Parts: sequence; structure tokens; C-alpha cells
Amino acid sequence: MQSVFIEISTDVKTVNVNGEEITLRNIPALKDEKNNKIYVDPADVLIGEINQLAEENNIEARDIPLLLLLYAVPGPFKKGEIQYQYHLHKMLFYLWKNLEKQNYSKGFPHDEF
Repeated sequence: MQSVFIEISTDVKTVNVNGEEITLRNIPALKDEKNNKIYVDPADVLIGEINQLAEENNIEARDIPLLLLLYAVPGPFKKGEIQYQYHLHKMLFYLWKNLEKQNYSKGFPHDEF
């Protein structure tokens, strides 16, 4: 007999980058009816943490990954550093490549990084 999965939302207890315990609410998950195990995709947990950070700091969720990449604390900008500038350039390059596939590459200054 194959397992039947039901889509549910669950709360996930985890830790943030500082090691403090946090609870992420309404994370999408799959529940196995056969053995009552709940399976959570790590990407959904990451998205939940990003949304929670954005909500707490009154900024857009789409800005969080770039701020974290720059090692800036979410909220009012105090200081930032680019420890891995190569990784930032690589990320911008692949963003441009994906935009190029959708014919939006001219709106992204790809030669200026």
C-alpha cells in the first residue's frame, strides 16, 4: 500500500543565525496518513524565515536574501560588508542570465558589477 500525503500547514521550531530559538508559523508540509509523519521541505522553512524577518522589520521579503548576502542586519542599515564579492557577482550574473531567457536582460545592468 502506497502512502497518501495530505497538504497541511505546521509550525516549525528552529534557530536563527544567532542561535536563538524561533517558531515559524504556517509552513507548508505533507502529512503521511499511513504513519502520521510530517515532511517539511527545507526550502519552505527558509521562505518562512525570510517572510518572518521581512514582517518584523517592515521591509519587502524579496530584499532579505540580498541583505543577508551583504551581511547587513535587517532593519535600518548600519553597516555591511561583502565578504564574498565573487559570490555576489556570480549571483548577479545568473540573475541576468535568467532575465535574458525571458527577454528582460536589457533592463538589468549586467556589465556594471
